[in-house]
Amino acid sequence: MPRLVMQPGMPGKSSVMMVAGLAMMATTAMVGGATAQDVPPEFVINQSGWEGGARARSEAGEFSHCDVRRIFDGQRMLIVSLNRRNEINIGLVDPNFEFTPQTGTSAVVMQIDSDISARIPAAPGGDTILVLAAGQSDELIEALRRGNVMALQTEYGNFQFPLTGTFNAFAALRDCIRVANEILPPEPTLEELAANGPPGIGRAAMATLLQAAGIEGALIVPEDQLPDDEMELSQVWLIGDVVGGLHQSRRETATIEIDTFVEDYLEILGERCIGTFDAAPAETEIIDDRYAFTPVDMTCSGEGGTSAVAAIFVLDDNFYSVFFHEGDEELADQVSESTEALTALVRQLAVDSLEESSDSEGESETSGETGAEPDAATESEAEPEEEPAAEAEPADNAQTDATDAEPSAEPEAETSEPSGDESTDQDSEPASDTTN
Repeated sequence: MPRLVMQPGMPGKSSVMMVAGLAMMATTAMVGGATAQDVPPEFVINQSGWEGGARARSEAGEFSHCDVRRIFDGQRMLIVSLNRRNEINIGLVDPNFEFTPQTGTSAVVMQIDSDISARIPAAPGGDTILVLAAGQSDELIEALRRGNVMALQTEYGNFQFPLTGTFNAFAALRDCIRVANEILPPEPTLEELAANGPPGIGRAAMATLLQAAGIEGALIVPEDQLPDDEMELSQVWLIGDVVGGLHQSRRETATIEIDTFVEDYLEILGERCIGTFDAAPAETEIIDDRYAFTPVDMTCSGEGGTSAVAAIFVLDDNFYSVFFHEGDEELADQVSESTEALTALVRQLAVDSLEESSDSEGESETSGETGAEPDAATESEAEPEEEPAAEAEPADNAQTDATDAEPSAEPEAETSEPSGDESTDQDSEPASDTTN
């Protein structure tokens, strides 16, 4: 299927992270200059045929996550990672995969014995890796620890993996994250990110916006799995088989130049489409010569079918932004409805901001200078002071803490007490491919 969006984790930032990781030499920087002897033993995992440990986000050694991995059948690799927000990613590496930047998201059905059956969003994490974003789920970790066999039904084949040695290996994975949370500085709050971090909408704020817009089940992609390409996306989220994204550029002047922003970004998207690209910008709405909104519907059509994209280009006080959703043609209604919901929310926030500014200016003019006697005519004609307009509040379940604001994407599962092989000393077992 032709796609404009390079899926989360395609070659760039995360393929190195998920497939190879960084050497433990970077761990010294993670723990603030400790010597190699001071590196916690929990940061190195070698348990029952599974290997892994702490991983860094860059050569500077910034901690990213802990993972364990095992090779099956001499070629396939299974990687299970856990970050400080207890989000689970499962990477399936197969040399027969041939993913491209246009490969779309998909859903994988996971079955662990008879205990868990879950439908999990997945996206390529490189040319030969499929990443399942399982979200936060203690039940899943326990099922993987205690289960016998995990079966994965994917668009690219069906696979079975014996869960040999997972009882101790996955306990070590939890210990790795526990120690990381104990010895590393707390993750920054939303306020700290706003003051010191990269400008624009962060993960916490994006999660709040999606929830307040009524977009349920969105799974926000971790920063280290964002596509690294010319689209320069600062946020990506998955809603089933629909991909959402956000790009922001700082507003440099007071003039409204949204037409140029739209034209330049559409050119980038058009060059990414392998096939025929069509874009239909609607009329730009300008509010109070301050904010601007331009909706654009797009399609990318090729041999594999048609991808539908709905975007809203926005100008606020500080940024030019584009929010969009993309999915296969049969998901065009969901794509449009998701973008329309965000558009309505962002527009209302702009209107509320203008009303609040107007009320503040009115109060300032009415109060006059401190200590000055009011003019009699002005005093008699003064309008009654209005109450400030109430700020729009997000939905009741909107989260604002930067460390856990992302909506969790727990597998839809019926879980019973898992039972199974707790063997911890067997060699690597072959994975069976049931595609044939």
